[in-house]
Amino acid sequence: MKKLSEHFTTEEMKCSCGKCNYSTDDGVISHVSPKLILLLESIREGVGRPITISSGLRCPEHNKAVGGADSSTHLRGEAADIKVSGLFDRYEIVMAAMTKGCLRIGVYKDQMCVHVDVSAH
Repeated sequence: MKKLSEHFTTEEMKCSCGKCNYSTDDGVISHVSPKLILLLESIREGVGRPITISSGLRCPEHNKAVGGADSSTHLRGEAADIKVSGLFDRYEIVMAAMTKGCLRIGVYKDQMCVHVDVSAH
């Protein structure tokens, strides 16, 4: 496990399949966008407490297994899903992300997470 920033590590961003290059420290370091890590740090600062990443980088096989879109920004290391425990947490994450300039935010109705990404398209 290596640090990506003050508060985030490669462990949090690894592909959950545990079998691909995206599941290694080097794979995470070479594929996760530094812009994403800066956004996550900004969101953490905005909410004033730690945030938990429920999904970061994904390989194509794992992305398909979890129902991700074929063009998911998780495949390019440009997205993360932030775990929330309730409506207030969800609101805080969304507001912090918007305040920090994040334009691509997804709020999942049935999952307790908020998707943020730094993709240009």
